[in-house]
Amino acid sequence: MMGIRAISLLPFGLIWGLVAMIKRKVFTVFNFRKTPPIKTWVDGNIHAGGQGKTPTIIALYEWLQSTKGTSTQIAILSRGYGRKTKGYRRVTSLESAKTVGDEPFEIYHSIKENQEIHRTEKGTLEIIDKTKYISNHDLSSVFVCEDRLIGISKIQKENPNTSLVLLDDGFQHLKLRATGNIILTKFGEPFCDDLPLPAGNLREFPSAAKTANIILVTHSPHNLSLSESEKWKTKFFKNMRFWGVKQGSVPWMDKIYFVSNSTSIPVQQSDLTKYSSNGAPLEKGQKIILITGVANAKGIVNALNSFPILHHFEYADHHSFSVHDIMNWKKKHSEITLKTSVNPESASNHQNECVFVCTRKDYMRIMLLFKENKVPEDFPTAPQEKNTPKSKTQPNASLWTDRENIGGPFYVCHSEVEMLFNKKSDFLNTILNSTDHD
Repeated sequence: MMGIRAISLLPFGLIWGLVAMIKRKVFTVFNFRKTPPIKTWVDGNIHAGGQGKTPTIIALYEWLQSTKGTSTQIAILSRGYGRKTKGYRRVTSLESAKTVGDEPFEIYHSIKENQEIHRTEKGTLEIIDKTKYISNHDLSSVFVCEDRLIGISKIQKENPNTSLVLLDDGFQHLKLRATGNIILTKFGEPFCDDLPLPAGNLREFPSAAKTANIILVTHSPHNLSLSESEKWKTKFFKNMRFWGVKQGSVPWMDKIYFVSNSTSIPVQQSDLTKYSSNGAPLEKGQKIILITGVANAKGIVNALNSFPILHHFEYADHHSFSVHDIMNWKKKHSEITLKTSVNPESASNHQNECVFVCTRKDYMRIMLLFKENKVPEDFPTAPQEKNTPKSKTQPNASLWTDRENIGGPFYVCHSEVEMLFNKKSDFLNTILNSTDHD
């Protein structure tokens, strides 16, 4: 049942949906859509966010790369939402969330965290992977470009061996006719039960899903039974009829897959200017201060139920963190430490103190503050030696990486995706064996 807010905003939601529908129709009828030169699959949403798109495309990349018998070379292309740059860019460790966007930077770190990128004497980028050099064109598999067609063309030119491009959030990029479209929807919040913005959280009417090839149901229960999944599909098709979508009229009738999403145990970051997945895991029962800047933090909060959350700093999706935010975190940490300490004089004892926890996506933006050293001159620095004059200049980054400067250690978690019912092979074969365009 619709709430009062949804009812009051329904006319605006209908206008939004109609405009989106007409725009999609115009691009299709008048053949404004162009086919890219490389097999291209879209990982997209009808929801405005919060469906688990980024963890899904990371998992999809890794699944495809590990598929036996395939020599497919894969690239990931994103628009780079929220970045301060324009045009085509390859994502490397020399970039940041500011230059390529937080999500592409997170994707890069997830699939390349064991590789070290550096600049040679000649100024060219090379990559060291344990004991061997990899050529420049294999430097990274992640790219950003607002115009996906231009981006794909440049990927092909620079990397001729690339045979599959995964488009991160490209379902509404109507200029492009993809080989296939994967639409994500949450198990407990299917898009057929929602309305377009601002009445709901949809970018367009649910009927837009008619052009999808696969429906991926994210955040499904880990213990979901086959019968329960069939009940979900029955209800989904029933509700889609309201939007003019008949069960037998869509390519994804037998291509609905269920995946579960779990949050990893947070791991400590010893250097706040870098990201590492190899830090010490957070001990069960540790008190935490949670920091999130994502579309929907409910799943993260629920997943961290074994860690008492003493305070939650909840920001908007893609929030640009500032020194002011850090000041608030430090202040809250000090307040909690004093409250929870039996003896105030022992408040500096870190044994039972709370720690900071954030998502990997958020950490891509947080560490940028420390990397760029954007701090006020009077911000507390690491203790100085006696008789050492206090520096009048801005503290350097090495001081900022000390846990004392922020109040407590930083831990980072991320979402892990698992395909249910042993359907991964069927799912991947649908992508790898596809040839026709929608």
